Amino acid sequence: MKLTKKSLVTGALIILFTMGVFIAGCAPQQSGSTDGSSDKGATGSGKSDADTPAVVVEWSPTVNCATCHETEESSLTNTKSAAGIHKTEGLECMDCHDDQAGLAKVHEKVEAGQATSKTLKKTKVKTETCTASGCHDNDAERIAATATFTGLTDTNGTTKNPHDLPQGDGHKSLSCSTCHQGHKTFVAEEVIDECYTCHHAQVFECGTCH
Repeated sequence: MKLTKKSLVTGALIILFTMGVFIAGCAPQQSGSTDGSSDKGATGSGKSDADTPAVVVEWSPTVNCATCHETEESSLTNTKSAAGIHKTEGLECMDCHDDQAGLAKVHEKVEAGQATSKTLKKTKVKTETCTASGCHDNDAERIAATATFTGLTDTNGTTKNPHDLPQGDGHKSLSCSTCHQGHKTFVAEEVIDECYTCHHAQVFECGTCH
């Protein structure tokens, strides 16, 4: 029988197709995923990272704060910050952060590795803690220590002693940590910015706004 050119081409295509099916059937197959990836984790357990339960922090007064609060821990070597100065005096975190009920509250359901940038802002170092017996408990000494401080000088040239401010409703909300932000470098020139949040005209006299 004489084969035509068309029949030869058709026969060749059938053979190539059959070989392709055979080779594909013999190739190794990945299980569990249509994209060829394995459904097992690095440990071969079959569980992904999302399946791993989060580790919840169990806070206590004796916990090592530096485990999570790395930024605050690094400030303890900065002797221009309140935290660094107090560290040189042998004080620890809980000597100043003594609101145990508040700390327990803000650490509820906190997971290990969770961002902590807002955590310390939810708790405060109380003025009563700073002025407790054996600490900064002498009013006269505090006033004398800043008697020549010129950082609170308004645009009229009036200077105020930050530890001897007029007593009034406007100053009731002020605390030690208003100016002394424990884990930040103390910059004397920036203290007056707190005053200007109320004294908008940048003068300390009352009645200058209206």
